[in-house]
Amino acid sequence: MPADTLAFSSFFSLLTLCGWCPLPAAVNNSMESECVRPGEGPSSTCKSMYYGSWAVGIGCMIAIFCCKENAKIVPRNYILLAVCTVSEGLMLGVISSFYNTSSVFIAAGLTLVVAFALILFSMQTK
Repeated sequence: MPADTLAFSSFFSLLTLCGWCPLPAAVNNSMESECVRPGEGPSSTCKSMYYGSWAVGIGCMIAIFCCKENAKIVPRNYILLAVCTVSEGLMLGVISSFYNTSSVFIAAGLTLVVAFALILFSMQTK
């Protein structure tokens, strides 16, 4: 791989990781203000599940982005991607448990519409 391509991909990998850094503070504030249980707020168990899954997800991304051989070895890359996917799903579940059911369904429906529109668009381009 040429040096400029490697530098370009490493730059965007680090940019992705840096974009994730302020996310826990923003999510923590939104958990406090938009909680389904207005007087209680999120419990410490849910916060620890969120931060634990966030750390596992970041760890997997660092292992894939920074150590390029992890992305090339077949059983290891599948394991890292599976662990990252499960941790992201757990984090999404914890976050969505603090919102009203109708808000979660609206967000899921909009995500489905956007994903379906992207699939249709990709089928029409060559």
